[in-house]
Amino acid sequence: MDTKTLFVGQKVHMVTCECYAGKDGTVVKVMPSGVEVRATDGGLYRFDDTGYEIDADRRERLGFGPSPESKFDTVLWQSAPEFQPWHLVDIPDVKS
Repeated sequence: MDTKTLFVGQKVHMVTCECYAGKDGTVVKVMPSGVEVRATDGGLYRFDDTGYEIDADRRERLGFGPSPESKFDTVLWQSAPEFQPWHLVDIPDVKS
């Protein structure tokens, strides 16, 4: 998703590794480099201009990141579904 089309107050949906339930949120800040979204669970997520969670935020959320000293952390970071970045997706409005 191109975040340049989003605006403050817009409702968005984010997913991680499509096998998990997504989260809804509201855009709270728009920047040239991306957006900040407040999730319904209270969490604040920052996304780059392509709609993917910023690595620095992902590191903070998970408490680790890829490391040349730890092959285990690097493998988790790159492949474990539960540690993948959140990303914004287009969800069409459902009209009754």
